[in-house]
Amino acid sequence: MLSAPQVDCKLYDDKITLVKFRTPEKEFKQLDEWRKVHLETGQVFLHTWQDLKRGERNFQASLTRTRNTMTQLSDKNRFYFFLTITFNKKYVDRSSAESVQKTFKNVLKRLKYHFEDISYLSVAEFHEDNENIHYHVLINFKRTPRLKYVGRSPKGYDMYHIHANEKFKRADCFLKLEKLKEDNNINYLLKYITKGYDFPFHRKFSCSRGLIRSQLLEKLTLPNSDKNLFSKVYTTCILQGFIPKFDYKHNCVLVFDTEPHSETAEPSAVDLLKLGTKDETLKEKYDKLLWELKKLIYVFGKTHEIE
Repeated sequence: MLSAPQVDCKLYDDKITLVKFRTPEKEFKQLDEWRKVHLETGQVFLHTWQDLKRGERNFQASLTRTRNTMTQLSDKNRFYFFLTITFNKKYVDRSSAESVQKTFKNVLKRLKYHFEDISYLSVAEFHEDNENIHYHVLINFKRTPRLKYVGRSPKGYDMYHIHANEKFKRADCFLKLEKLKEDNNINYLLKYITKGYDFPFHRKFSCSRGLIRSQLLEKLTLPNSDKNLFSKVYTTCILQGFIPKFDYKHNCVLVFDTEPHSETAEPSAVDLLKLGTKDETLKEKYDKLLWELKKLIYVFGKTHEIE
């Protein structure tokens, strides 16, 4: 059973999300891989094919949320290096998730100490043998390391090692670096998320704490009322001088500015998702839009209360 449709409205400092959803009413609790128990009667049942299909849908939804989160982090943060970390079987049990993760954290700690600071976004993956684990990392260094060219990869990318003059040596792992040229390099990691269903760890990716994220300003759950809220948000954006556009990739409403705010700016639309709050004039204009939307949401919430 599903509840009545509702709208989850969130106002960020660079975007607006309007997501429709239904909350399932929980009837069963999972006991183990094969059995479930009814919460009211206490009767135990075996999982059916519908449960397996529902689990598959939940897994695909989890992958979608992971990809969206990683893409948003990549949009907010520019990475200049792609790092591949493989582990030496003489010192690390590469098939042990605990051993690999411990070594990976030690490597990051040493990189942060040696190059003053780092920011990263990483994904763990199994080798072709589906047993040994290695890491792929988008990374930035506060102090750029000296690199030594070692040749091209099978796919034609220039590969580098950290130069010996840096005196950064590890016996338990091997580091290969690639210089990135594109602005958005998240596809380097997303392809490892979609390769298969087996992931070495419960969390499909990890990242440093200092990454820039969208700041949530306001959140409100409202009933779905025949797209009235959606149409009013669109109208409010237009009246405040913005062009609303629904982004299916990120599942949010982007607002584009209609006027340039500098002499060198072209008269084309400005994407706030990438611009953020760098332009002070644009920031004031966007803050005014958020204020109008907050008033709209509160009025809509009071006149359409959720039962």
